[in-house]
Amino acid sequence: MSLTFDTALITHRGGREYNEDTALAETLDDGRRLWVVCDGMGGHADGEVAAQTAAAAVWAALSDGRTFAEAIDAGHAAVADKNAASGTDMRTTLVAALGTDTAFEYAHCGDSRLYLFRGTEVHLRTVDHSVVMALVHTGDLAEHEVRTHPDRSRVLRALGDPAGFQPAFGEAPLAWRPGDRLLLCTDGIWEHVTDTEMALDAAKSDHSGEWLQLLCERIQYRVDGRHDNYSAVAVTIT
Repeated sequence: MSLTFDTALITHRGGREYNEDTALAETLDDGRRLWVVCDGMGGHADGEVAAQTAAAAVWAALSDGRTFAEAIDAGHAAVADKNAASGTDMRTTLVAALGTDTAFEYAHCGDSRLYLFRGTEVHLRTVDHSVVMALVHTGDLAEHEVRTHPDRSRVLRALGDPAGFQPAFGEAPLAWRPGDRLLLCTDGIWEHVTDTEMALDAAKSDHSGEWLQLLCERIQYRVDGRHDNYSAVAVTIT
């Protein structure tokens, strides 16, 4: 069975002066596909540099033949090296997926997410490394309150953080099924659009670009002009 991968991406500064997000979609020489979304932190241009540095380093490491885990480590090392050289404290979240013609693997660090939409079901494959998600795990916060909690942006793990770099990986590569859709996104997306709405927009769209456009229209309808950067990569498997 031959699969095709319809991919689209968006990255927008939202209501902020700077866009500290990065989205990347590339194909390696061996045909594998890499999708990455990063949400930088550090203020002003530093977050943007951290996000772009991490994504580029992951791509370069895979291009050099390193494993997926080694590539994520390389993303962290690249940001840490820039911090050491410039005396900055740049950090970035990261969510990444690496797909072959039969399956995909994924990793994340921070609160950028990966969703798998399969049939009528929505599967959030990542668990946020954040203060609010820790409160959910201890029973002190309901999961539906995460999107509006005042501490929702406080992440506990990030690339570039010497004390907080601890990426999480999927247990095993997941086999593709025709009709599968992936959404890799920053909190600027999932804070404003519910999982159910993401699935509804996926069902209404014929391709990945249309899906992202529908999600963006929801964000624009709900924000107050001071909202965060938002970025995503959408993939449709046929």
